[in-house]
Amino acid sequence: MRTTRLDFAKEVLAQLKEHIQVEISLETPPELALGDYALPCFTLAKDFKKSPQAIAQELAEKITPAPPIARVVAQGPYLNIFLDKAVVAERVLTAAPDRIETGKKVLFEYPSPNTNKPFHLGHLRNMLLGQATSNIVEQAGNTVVRTNLNNDRGVHICKSMLAYDIYGENKTPQDLGLKPDHFVGHWYVRFAQEAEKNPELEVQAQELLRKWEAGDAHAQALWKKMNDWAYEGFKETFLRLGVTFDKQYYESGFYEQAKETVKQAHEKGIFSTDDKGNIVAELGKLGTKVVLRADGTAVYATQDVGLGTIRQVEFAPDEQVYVVAEEQNYYFEQLFAIFDLLGFTHTRHHLSYGLISLPSGRMKSREGTVVDCDELLNEMEELAAAEIKKRHPDISEEELAKRSIAIGHGALRFFILKYEPKTAFVYNPEESMSFEGETGPYVQYAAARIASILRELPAPLTADYGVLVADEEYALITALRNTQDVIQEAAQHYKPHLVARHAMKIAQDFTTFYHEHHIKTAETSVRDARLILIKTTREHLTLLLGLLGITTLEEM
Repeated sequence: MRTTRLDFAKEVLAQLKEHIQVEISLETPPELALGDYALPCFTLAKDFKKSPQAIAQELAEKITPAPPIARVVAQGPYLNIFLDKAVVAERVLTAAPDRIETGKKVLFEYPSPNTNKPFHLGHLRNMLLGQATSNIVEQAGNTVVRTNLNNDRGVHICKSMLAYDIYGENKTPQDLGLKPDHFVGHWYVRFAQEAEKNPELEVQAQELLRKWEAGDAHAQALWKKMNDWAYEGFKETFLRLGVTFDKQYYESGFYEQAKETVKQAHEKGIFSTDDKGNIVAELGKLGTKVVLRADGTAVYATQDVGLGTIRQVEFAPDEQVYVVAEEQNYYFEQLFAIFDLLGFTHTRHHLSYGLISLPSGRMKSREGTVVDCDELLNEMEELAAAEIKKRHPDISEEELAKRSIAIGHGALRFFILKYEPKTAFVYNPEESMSFEGETGPYVQYAAARIASILRELPAPLTADYGVLVADEEYALITALRNTQDVIQEAAQHYKPHLVARHAMKIAQDFTTFYHEHHIKTAETSVRDARLILIKTTREHLTLLLGLLGITTLEEM
C-alpha cells in the first residue's frame, strides 16, 4: 500500500497568509479538543505591534474559514484551527496511491559482521535497524541500495582459525551438532580461553595472519573452510529474518586495493607520514588518524576509505548510511572528515545505536556470554507458540508454526525498534510478548481484529463520510491522516521508532474507537462508513508494520 501525503497544513497556511504577510508556521496542539493546528502569535507581535493575545483575537474575527478549515478560535496567544471533520474523513479514507520519487539514492551498510563469531543480540539490533530504516527511506520515495561488508580477514579471524587448527581434530559442525557459524564462534571462544593460559598463542595468531597474506596454502585452505561455515550460518539467519542485500562486500577481496587508494592519496599530499612511518590523516580538532600502518598492514580506516571509494564508482549514491553501534561515534567523525579530505561529495550519516543490556550485564563475545541471535529467535517463537495454544488449543501444527514466527519475531522487532536508536535499554522477552501495552502483538492483534470484522462484513466501496463525527472516530482518522508525514520524518532523520510509535498510536486509537462504538449493529450509513474506516486502518497498520519487517495476520 502507498499513501497520499495529505498536506492540510499547506492549505491552512495558504488561507492564513491572506491576512498575514510575514513568515508563519503551525504547531500541533497537545490534544484534538484544542484544534488540528495552532498558530502561535508571539512572533507576530513585532510586526503587528500588538500583544499576541490581541493578534489572535483579531485574526479570529477577520478570517472567514473555507474548506478544509471549519472554524478558528482565539485562545490566549494562539489561534486554534479546527478542520472540517467530513472533509478530512473523505480525503483520508479515499486517498489515492501517491509516491513521489525524490531522485535521491541512499546506500546503507549493515550489519558488517566478523566471520569469527555468530550473530548476537547487538547484531540483531543492527540488522533490524538497517532493514527497517532502509525500508522507510525507500517508502519515502528514495532509491535504496542495501550492502553488507563481511570482515573476513585479520588477526581476529586467525584466532578462531588457529584454535580450530590446534584443537579441532578436523571435526565439522555436524560432528558437534552446531549451526556452522556457531561452530566457528566456538573456536573463537576456545582461543580466548587457551590464550589466557598460553599467551604465546597471540603471537602464533599474528604469524598465521602473515602466512595467510603471503598466500600460504594451508592458511588459505583453513581460512576458506571456516569462512564458508560462517557464511552458511549467516545465510540461514538472514533468510530467517528476511534480510537481503543488493551487494555483499568481502574485505579480503578489496583490502589490497584499499591500501593502494590510501597510498595514492598520500602521494598527492592528502595524507602525510608520522614519525613512526605510518600514513596518517591530519584532521584538526579530530586529531590524527592512522590510515595505513608503517609495516603496510591495513587498519579499519584503510578498509572504509577503500570501500567508500569503490561504492562511489559502483553506485554513485547521494548519501551513505553506516549502521554501527555508538562505541564507534568518534571513529565515524574521523572517517567522514577523511572523506572530506578526499573530496567526496556525497553526504554521510552514522546511524548510531545504543547497546542492549541484559539482566546479567554486558555481552562479551570472547567469553561466550552473548545472547545468541538464533537462540533468541527460537525462544520468541516458543513463547509465541505457548500464547497461541492458550487461545487455540486445537490449532494445526502448520498454522501454529506460521503464527509463532509472525508473532514471536514481531514481538522482538517491535520491542527493539520502538526505541529511539541511540537509546540503550534492557531487553525482556516476556514483556515484549505481552498482548497488552506498547508491544508488537498488541498492534498485530488490532489488525487481526479488524480482519475478523471484515470477513463477516466486507467494507463497501464508498460511504457517507460525513457521519464520522464522534471524537473517537476523528481521533483515529487524524492518526491515519498523519501516516505519510510520519514516514517522511522517519526517513529524513533515520528514526524508525517514529514509525513504530505511530503504528502503536493507530492501534490504540482503533481500540478506543472499537470499545466506544458499535459497527455491526450501527445504522447502515454509519456502519458502512465505519467499515471503510477500519479497513483503511488495517491498511495503514499493514504498511507501517511491514516497514518494520513485521507480518500482519488474519487471525492471532
